[in-house]
Amino acid sequence: MDDVASYVSQPSHAKRMLRKYVNRALVLRRDEGQDALYQELLARLVGLCQKVQDHHAVSDQKQERASKDEESKKMEQDGLLRLLEAMAYAVEDVDEEKHRSLLQAVAKVSCWKVPMKVAHAHTHLIVELAAYQSNLVPFSLQILVSNFVPPLESTWKETIPQDGMDLGLGEAWVPQPEGFRVLEHILNTVHEIVEMDPSAITSIMPMLNHQFPHPEQNRDAHCYYLCAIMQLAESSAGAPIRTRILAALLENILQMEFHMDWKVFEKEDEDWEPEDVHMHRQGEQDGPQDELAGPVSSWKILAGSGEDGSDDAHLRDSRDTFDQKRSAFVTADKLDSVMELLFAHLLRQFQAGHLEELLQVIMLSMKHTVLPTRCSRIVHFVVFLLGCHAPTRTCEYFIDMLLKCMLDEGATTDMRLSCACYLASFLGRAAFMPTVQLVGVLARLCQWCLEYLENLEKERPHSSRLEVDDHLVFYSCCHCILYPLCFKMIVLLNGTEGNNLIALPLQKVLKSTLCPLQVCLPTVVDEFVSQATILDMLHLLPSDFEIQDPMGEKLEHALNFFPFDHYVLGRSASFLQLDKTHMHWQKS
Repeated sequence: MDDVASYVSQPSHAKRMLRKYVNRALVLRRDEGQDALYQELLARLVGLCQKVQDHHAVSDQKQERASKDEESKKMEQDGLLRLLEAMAYAVEDVDEEKHRSLLQAVAKVSCWKVPMKVAHAHTHLIVELAAYQSNLVPFSLQILVSNFVPPLESTWKETIPQDGMDLGLGEAWVPQPEGFRVLEHILNTVHEIVEMDPSAITSIMPMLNHQFPHPEQNRDAHCYYLCAIMQLAESSAGAPIRTRILAALLENILQMEFHMDWKVFEKEDEDWEPEDVHMHRQGEQDGPQDELAGPVSSWKILAGSGEDGSDDAHLRDSRDTFDQKRSAFVTADKLDSVMELLFAHLLRQFQAGHLEELLQVIMLSMKHTVLPTRCSRIVHFVVFLLGCHAPTRTCEYFIDMLLKCMLDEGATTDMRLSCACYLASFLGRAAFMPTVQLVGVLARLCQWCLEYLENLEKERPHSSRLEVDDHLVFYSCCHCILYPLCFKMIVLLNGTEGNNLIALPLQKVLKSTLCPLQVCLPTVVDEFVSQATILDMLHLLPSDFEIQDPMGEKLEHALNFFPFDHYVLGRSASFLQLDKTHMHWQKS
């Protein structure tokens, strides 16, 4: 067989002859070190792969082609198809070391860049390799995992028009029909290999971690990849690694948050809010401090135009700032789509009866990934999602984890203060939390504070000087008591837990020598005092009490973080039912 091209490109030649050629090329290379036929086979495979993938990419962009080009493309596709089929019949003769270059060429074929019939032949070859050579199972799985996302060159940057219009911001992500078919086929192939070798699923997790798209890759890359690994986790084949997939998902979404320029969404000269242009739907409000500016579309804001289309000087920035804003909105839109997929996945897992498993994974992720960073604005709301559907159990898990860490003397001070921020914000904002649980937590915090004060009195009975930094955890506990009462004191007093709230030894804590009302955040203390005055609870306050500036800058900086105060993404917020589950700050 002198010219493999004739057997690849011309359909009149028998498949049997091509199979013999492939077999001979592999055997001669493996057993006798003869390289000529093998190199010829390799060159033809690489050449056909390149042409077919290039033509398929072009056809996606431009449908009208000359008939001569179409005929040439069809011949090349058929040639690659038959060559891959012939290689599938010769997998027993493949040697991982001596045929490494051929295997590398197979690995470079993207199912996203070839017709489906070629993709089927490609994955059939991969399955045959895994079936006949167990040492190639990891190799086969790696090829499939790499096909969970479209090719790198098409996913690295979002396509953003220079005039800022038609960004598609605010529209939910929907997979393209062709992309859905590719992903479905790849997942079916993974399942086929795992069915042959159930132990193979354990080797796939490092591949999944490595293959996560870079935070700066576009929305398609992230959404296709998340769809793939979520479907894998929800399948019987992926059950052994289901929890590890969720942990990896949470960690990588947090990485996306790190790449988000949140400063863009801070109010600028009282002109606009991110909620006004993209993050919230029109008509939704998040408390009195988040007034909507009006029905100004996102592209007009991004383009720097007013509602009537005229230039608006106070929104017109330098080009760098404009690009920064535009990039931030695109990233936020991508993150919104990712959270939609994650929330939907968690609900399916919840409905499948995996609540305990979900809570265990989420708490570990919170403890080891989210809490140490103190900068998550989005991903920790998975707790809110589960709280909507299983409030008692979710609150029990989350509060217990935070309290244990916050009151653990072996933990770092920064970690304990971080737990306090999450706990205070959650206790205040979670409308779904049963009141009996809330009062129980407040009782535990009051008891700890009293024990702390007693121990302090024993150790330093005559100390008169107040060093705030020496008692940061104490003040953080007081913060965790005062902040939720700013939201829920009236509800608690008027409900079944009113007597239990009144019975709390809060007065002893607030009137202690450490003067928590003089040290905690003034905004929180001010609201607490206002509520206590309205509700005739003045006995809780020291007789000489007067709100002052906080006495500890470190404490003010540490506690001035309210992670559950706002969920700033628009579409995915619908999963959280925030109008029912999220308490709003309303000054007395």
